Amino acid sequence: MPNFTEPDPDAYSRVTNPERFEPLHRFAMAHLDRLQAEYEVERLDGAELDPRQKSVDWVLSAVKLIPTDTNAAPIGIVLTTYPGLIVYCGKWAVLNFPECGCDACAETLEDEQQRLADVVDDVVGGRFMESIHIPFFGGAEQRWELWSSTHGRGGGARIPRSRARALVNAAGRRVDWSPWPLRRTRI
Repeated sequence: MPNFTEPDPDAYSRVTNPERFEPLHRFAMAHLDRLQAEYEVERLDGAELDPRQKSVDWVLSAVKLIPTDTNAAPIGIVLTTYPGLIVYCGKWAVLNFPECGCDACAETLEDEQQRLADVVDDVVGGRFMESIHIPFFGGAEQRWELWSSTHGRGGGARIPRSRARALVNAAGRRVDWSPWPLRRTRI
């Protein structure tokens, strides 16, 4: 049985060597280049891809791949000064790489690279779903789920009911994304 000890409480507010995640930038860009060569997508470059981040000084650059099949989920990757990544999948899912970066969480570059590859592969493979849940009472929630033969993961966030209603009107309550179309001729 493994010996698990609680991290030092100060470790939750300490980030030693965030530079260990800098190779995530090159890894993510190489991954996007490969996807662009293999799949029918349009590539958009520039930090202005997400209007919420236009004036944010921690954004270095951003790339978004939009499949030609509108039933397939787009992927956007923002490179941050941390150094880390913010990954946008589909309409609403947002993931951070690393998720935290503090000494207590002790994420490694290798684990984050694998997690990014798994997420991207699930989205590209059509193993990705998003939904908006608006209960009769209380706050609304946006949810997402990724799955493959080796793992499943998901997440969600509470959102104001008015925002949830606007999202539902624009896209419906649930989106089951399709696999990306393969490129007929390689780039």
